[in-house]
Amino acid sequence: MNTEAVAEVTATPRLTVSGVTKSFGMTKALSGIDMTIDARTVLAVIGENGAGKSTLMKILAGIHQADAGSMQLAGAPHAPQHAQQAKAAGVVMVH
Repeated sequence: MNTEAVAEVTATPRLTVSGVTKSFGMTKALSGIDMTIDARTVLAVIGENGAGKSTLMKILAGIHQADAGSMQLAGAPHAPQHAQQAKAAGVVMVH
């Protein structure tokens, strides 16, 4: 096994979300979401109805755009304008 390649994969988080917000009219669906997911990680997003889980996933998948904040995928900016852009970057959502 090439330990340099393993070190490189684990050194940069696979996904970083910083300060992401999203509103629909007067309803604030997300407010300042921060999270970091490392490569080879399985993550469950759980919460009550209306907590913003689906909205966050839709932003990652390019279905909605964040009002504020930033995302990085493998160290590069990630702000897909539509689902095809997200898919090309390797991000898809299974409903």
